[in-house]
Amino acid sequence: MNGWVLYVGEPVTELLRLQETAKAAGFDISIVDPWKVEIMVSDKQTAYVDGTEIALPDFALAGFVSNASYHNVSLLRQLESKGVLCVNKASTLTKTKDKLLTLQLLSAHGIPVPKTLLLSYPCNTDMIEKEFGYPLVVKVIGGSKGNGVALVDSAKQLNNMVQMFEAGGIQEDVLIQEFIETSRGRDVRILIVDHKPVSAMIRSNSRKDGFKSNYSAGGQVNSFDLTPEMEELAVRVSNVLELNIGGIDLLFTEDGFKVCEANSIPGFEGMEKACDINVPAEILKSIARQLKERKQG
Repeated sequence: MNGWVLYVGEPVTELLRLQETAKAAGFDISIVDPWKVEIMVSDKQTAYVDGTEIALPDFALAGFVSNASYHNVSLLRQLESKGVLCVNKASTLTKTKDKLLTLQLLSAHGIPVPKTLLLSYPCNTDMIEKEFGYPLVVKVIGGSKGNGVALVDSAKQLNNMVQMFEAGGIQEDVLIQEFIETSRGRDVRILIVDHKPVSAMIRSNSRKDGFKSNYSAGGQVNSFDLTPEMEELAVRVSNVLELNIGGIDLLFTEDGFKVCEANSIPGFEGMEKACDINVPAEILKSIARQLKERKQG
């Protein structure tokens, strides 16, 4: 089985782990910079990569692409049209790259999510205070790994932040979200592989005054037992977003969980640290199963 791992940049821990595991399992994988792949609609089963025409792979792993840009999504659509197994699909990246779209889709399917508002200008602080109260969370739509998220404690602080957004030309990419006190500084990340939950970890902030829990931002991680409620919720989210692999983040509420967000490009270093799981092996095993299923028709 040969595959492309779409990635550009310096190798990260997760990528190195995948390469090691793939080699041991007999997979032939190549790291391919998506920007060096020509997207050409034709009847050929080949592609030009860095100027050289080569055969298409059996699969393309998009779990390491840095963003869901138009080019990356178009490349996945092109590969899918040629029968290449793409993990994840273009439609999945489209659904997860936009935090508001993700929540809209989940809410439409009756999945509990935090109350969320797309910030408009001029900012109606009276309505925001009435609906959300303080503190509240401000998020940049395209943020990841805890970046672009802030806890706002007052109308004055919100107004100052809005003025900064306006000055910087950021006027259509900001969300206001309810702050769930019962989940302050902690959440649960569920790992999805082959559309199913396979492990979970609780992420917590080591600072008493902190509210972010991301491992990449210094959060602590520990294994967390999946309950039937969590598994059922994760499967529903996976079905709506077509998550082949991914991470689903749950916030603790007084009577269960709310889905904070879903990520189709999840880092798994923290998951491997917290849980007894070889994430690259699980991903490759899933890909092998899906390719075998395709061949059998």
